[in-house]
Amino acid sequence: MRPPQVVVVNPSMGYKVPGILYDIWRFTIRFGQRTPIFNYEEVKERLRSIRRYAVEHMEELLQKLKDTIVERYPYIKLIYAKDATEAVKAIKDLCGVCRVSVNKSCTVEELRDELIKQGFGIEETYYEEFEGFKPLKEKIPYWKLPKVEPEVKWWSYAPIYISLGSEAVAEKGTSERRGKVALLGVNAISAEDGTIFFMEHSRNITRCLREASHIIFLIGLEKVVPNLEDALLQTLCVGLFGLEGIGAELRVESIEKALSTERSSISQSTNPQISIILLDNGRSVIKENFKELLYCIGCRTCNAVCPSFLAYERVFEGPRSWIRMFNEIYGVTRVAVGNELIWSCRTCKACEERCPLSLDIKHVESFIKMRERLVEEARIAPTLRDALNFTLLHGNPWGRARSKRGEWASKLGIEKFDGAKHDILYYVCCAPSYDARCQNMAVSLSRIFRAIGVRFGILGDDETCCGAEMRRIGERGLFEELSKQNKELFERLGVKKLVTTSPHCFNTFKNEYGMNVEVLHYTQLLAKLVYKIPFKRGLNYKVAYHDPCYLGRYNRIFEEPRKVLNSIPGLKLVEMPANREDSLCCGGGGGHMWFDWPRRPRPSEVRVKQALEVGANIIAVACPFCLSMLEDAVKTLGYEDKIQVKDISELICEAM
Repeated sequence: MRPPQVVVVNPSMGYKVPGILYDIWRFTIRFGQRTPIFNYEEVKERLRSIRRYAVEHMEELLQKLKDTIVERYPYIKLIYAKDATEAVKAIKDLCGVCRVSVNKSCTVEELRDELIKQGFGIEETYYEEFEGFKPLKEKIPYWKLPKVEPEVKWWSYAPIYISLGSEAVAEKGTSERRGKVALLGVNAISAEDGTIFFMEHSRNITRCLREASHIIFLIGLEKVVPNLEDALLQTLCVGLFGLEGIGAELRVESIEKALSTERSSISQSTNPQISIILLDNGRSVIKENFKELLYCIGCRTCNAVCPSFLAYERVFEGPRSWIRMFNEIYGVTRVAVGNELIWSCRTCKACEERCPLSLDIKHVESFIKMRERLVEEARIAPTLRDALNFTLLHGNPWGRARSKRGEWASKLGIEKFDGAKHDILYYVCCAPSYDARCQNMAVSLSRIFRAIGVRFGILGDDETCCGAEMRRIGERGLFEELSKQNKELFERLGVKKLVTTSPHCFNTFKNEYGMNVEVLHYTQLLAKLVYKIPFKRGLNYKVAYHDPCYLGRYNRIFEEPRKVLNSIPGLKLVEMPANREDSLCCGGGGGHMWFDWPRRPRPSEVRVKQALEVGANIIAVACPFCLSMLEDAVKTLGYEDKIQVKDISELICEAM
């Protein structure tokens, strides 16, 4: 009996066909136009199609795979495990309690705690055979990773067919078989012929396949795809999109060199016993409620850019840990306030910016939806609970009195909005209304508006939180109530144009309220009227602008703030390597103004150091959350004599 075919995809093509690695721009004539052979967007669309089909037809594909295994490989022990406990029990029945060699797979990670609990030893194989790479004590920031063109990666990864032996071995008792046991999570399996696919950047998979006397293939139900072609493309995409994620964990001496390293075919010297465990572990339920999460191929693209993954060493495994998060919120492994995984998210959307399946996987909305369950069951941190209650009672998450909201403005003689008198409603936001440091943003903006002749008014004591962060924390009911109150107030006052201090308020009013009001962030307004600003002196500053997530990634507003900064006399604008859509989140979103852990470094501290690396003595911001988080980071790091954090409005006022 022949064993099933195993295909390991790794960087070998570059060595065999050197021209493919570096001669990446090859063209063919199609309809009279020169078109590149490799089409990045076409690959993403093909991957999306495969993932949609695999999830929508999961039961059908699973049955087809079972039939294929029974027909072609009747000697293979095929086991369906409803959860991690059943899966580990099956491994114990197959091998006894022993030491198992594992690969770095999310599916294997689902079993880790139970394996340890049941007395199994775990041999990590991932780093040991990673030639040319070394594990890092600290993760490499994504802006420092070597850049490799998509075409280079695509053509460099090649499938190698591995023979597991000349004949398959029928199951034997644990007393009769001794040797190495390998537990390997697969990247894809073809339901049509049972071919198993792995992506490896090192030799750890081939090493396990070569040395193990018993190989247990662990297959998440979502990894079953229709045919060999789909399985190969899905596995290639793990390398294409995930190399930067791998590089974030490893010291990459030379990615190009690694991609061109020869890998020879591996033949198994002995005939291993083979078992397959089909792991559900919540997937059937996820398919009914969060099916888009099962589209994930585990490529680690999200990990490379996630601020929590970057900052929290070996704690946060990134948005790809959906199964674990789901089970801790809905399943048998439920925890009191939800694991750090679900509260780690800053809702910065960096993962969606990079994910090849972002059109289908709405990472941030899925985090929010899971948090809604935790809020419903009161499984949230006390500080977040307080912020929600304060907002309900006082209209702001700090619990300050409504009567104090407009105190700063009354001292300046700023009028309340009157639709017949004012062109613009200036919505101040909670932080600039109450926080002493952020109030200077509101004061500065008011001075600028007056100087350039903007007819504006504020709501004063009538202003209520927009609810942006309440929704991100997971309190949708409170958000909807705040939205209703604010829309009714705006309509009653006849508001036609609204300008915000905060990008969070801006995004919520513009994209989530569904109202017929023109909404602008203040940098947009100033960019249009910058010629009116009465500058009187130059500023001898070297300024690095920090793109706020809700202004940049969410709303693609990148150039207006830079236009305003470049208009300030004497100011020199420099760019941090992580800028615009690649900007590193300050860490304040997603409720993290009221919730944090004593883990270091915080994303804000990483960002401050990045600004110093480009020689900046000022970090310019356009968001009160960014101002607070980055200024706190400067103080925590003890860098007050090296760099300051200022809002764009403050810099303008300083030059007026």
